[in-house]
Amino acid sequence: ISSFSLETQVWWGLSLWLPTFLLLARGFTENELIWAASLPYLGNFAGLAVGSYLSDRTGRRAAVTASFLALAAVAILVVTQIQGKVEVVFALAMVFFFLSVMGPNVFTMLQGTCRSRLTCSATGLVNGIANGVGALGPILFGTIASATGSFDSALPLMIVLLVASAAEVVHHHSAGHQQDDHE
Repeated sequence: ISSFSLETQVWWGLSLWLPTFLLLARGFTENELIWAASLPYLGNFAGLAVGSYLSDRTGRRAAVTASFLALAAVAILVVTQIQGKVEVVFALAMVFFFLSVMGPNVFTMLQGTCRSRLTCSATGLVNGIANGVGALGPILFGTIASATGSFDSALPLMIVLLVASAAEVVHHHSAGHQQDDHE
């Protein structure tokens, strides 16, 4: 639950602040926002396909998930360093590409850790708690941006949350609480 909760804070924080970030922090016009705010989500779609394929083919869901989370953190770091509009949109597409695999993999890993008669309850509990905690992401993002006067100042927190999420996936897996199926 903790790793998914950390990731959902980033997902919701970036998703809900994306148009404002592009307008105020990167100078996009309202007309440019039409394409700029939608293209990163194409990265999400591609990431679902690639991440799910890799997870299914290798059976190493925890490793794929942790790697994707770490790479999402790197992509956010790149966003903090660039100003060009096309470059920012591409980097944000990479962020969403790498964020995408957590959702499907967390539930697949969950299925391997609980009794089959409890899978539905466990899935609902994990999803509800993680997305409930995820609602803190936009609040944190906005609070930091408001306090500092810079939207870029909220991005390091998103990086920390992703690194912590990746570390939790690795720790939880190595502790034997989650398993990768090599079917």
